[in-house]
This record gives sequence, C-alpha cells and structure tokens, in this order.
Amino acid sequence: MSDIDKLKAEIRTLERSVERERRARKDAEDGLRNKIFELIGSQKNTENASIRLRQALMASKVMVWEWLATTDCFILYTTDESGVSETAISAKRSRVIDSILPSHKENFLHAWYNHIEGRTSSIDMRVERKSRGTGKTIWAKVTGKAIETDKTGKVLRMVGTYTDVTKQVNERKMHNLITSSFLEYRFPSFAISITDNYIESNAKLCELLELDEKISDCEKLQAYMPIDLCIMEQAAGNRSFIADVTTQTGKVITMKFRLSPMSSVNGKYVYCVGTFQEIAT
Repeated sequence: MSDIDKLKAEIRTLERSVERERRARKDAEDGLRNKIFELIGSQKNTENASIRLRQALMASKVMVWEWLATTDCFILYTTDESGVSETAISAKRSRVIDSILPSHKENFLHAWYNHIEGRTSSIDMRVERKSRGTGKTIWAKVTGKAIETDKTGKVLRMVGTYTDVTKQVNERKMHNLITSSFLEYRFPSFAISITDNYIESNAKLCELLELDEKISDCEKLQAYMPIDLCIMEQAAGNRSFIADVTTQTGKVITMKFRLSPMSSVNGKYVYCVGTFQEIAT
C-alpha cells in the first residue's frame, strides 16, 4: 500500500471515530435534554401539587407550623385564597406556651415532651389559648410530629397543623347545656343539632316511642321523629305545631310539639329544642 493509500485509510478511520464521537455527543445531549425536561415537569407537578395542598388547607382553615430546635421558634405558615402567596409568622416557643391558658398548659407541655423524648408517635390535642392580637380566648386543635433528628436521636425539627375549633367547642358546650336542662324535663323532650341532624332525647320520649333503649339511640330517633318538620317550623318562626308520630310498634299518635326559643347566628339556627304531648282524642 502506498503512502497516499495509508494516509487515506487513516483519514477514513479518523472520520469514523469523529462520527462515532459526534453521535455519542448527540445521544448524550438528547439524553441530558430529556432529563432536563423531566426535571422541569417534575418541578411543575410538585409546584402544582403544593398549590393544591395549600388551597385545600386554606379552604379547611388549617394552618401548617414548623418548629426548629436551632432557634426554638414556631413558624406558622398561612396562605391567601389562591394558595400561592404565603406568609410566615415566627414566635418563640416560650411565647406560644405563655399564650396557653394555665388549665391547658401542663397538658400541652406533657404531650410536647413525651413526643420530643420519643415516648409518643405524634401530638394530637386541643388547647385553649389567649390571642395576643385580639385578646380573645381561642380553642385550637394542634397536631405535630418530629421529622428530623440528629445521630443521637435528638429532635431537630417538627411540623404540624393548627386549626381554630372555637366554634365547634362552643357549639358542643351549648349542646351539653341544652341537653342537661331539657332532657330532664317531665315531658318527652328532644334536642336536634341542625348541622348534622343529630338528635338526643330524654327517657320520657324513648318510653313514648316504645324504644327499647332508655338512653336515646340517634338512628332510631331519626327514624321515628319528624326532624325535618321540626327544623322547618322553627325556621318559619312557629313555636308550636301538630304532627303525627309513629312508635316502634307502629302505633300512630297525634302530638302537639312546642319548640323552645333559640338564638340564631346570622339568621340561622344551630339547635332545635322542644317537647311534645299527646293530644287527647
């Protein structure tokens, strides 16, 4: 083979080598580009999921908090209705604990240290505290869990939720007050929670309806009591009305219902409370 032929052969070899490198580089660039697109898509999906989570939390009135051991501070995160704009409120743990009423402070500290020291898997409790901003007493449901520790097991970071449950607690207190005062009445008496149609009665009502249980069974009472009619008459402002009631054995009794006056919230009632008596035939 002549020197020219050898040179041409070397050139062809180099060209094939360059072509292989070019293809390999193109494959690498394509692979890198695809990975970048996957990463961007993943980040976008994560961002969208984060926004949806924040919007759900906003709708449910649940706020997220974080505690860092390095600063011993709570950070409370709140978002606007869009779920995008976020506000962080920071407060020392000692300040947060000081806002808890004395009757609840010991229970909170007990739950806190039990979890910090590894004796419980999480924190889940209700506390009563005083708002520094408004001075009002607030009931809050607090949940939390340690998510980061050091090599020795010392908790470095916790996250959790904070929910204002003042309305629910006050409604339950009102319900207990109502039931304690009316369900001991000598006439058949009932108390209906309008939000969920939950009904309680005294022993006289159960006896009249010929129910087996002395204490009210909500599902049985819902089957025999004209709950919707009671709520409708109350909303219409009627304090008394007549309706038939069918007992568990199938007996139909005509009753005169009397509803107790109740306070409304924004024009809506929370409870419907009353008694009834059989109309003599």
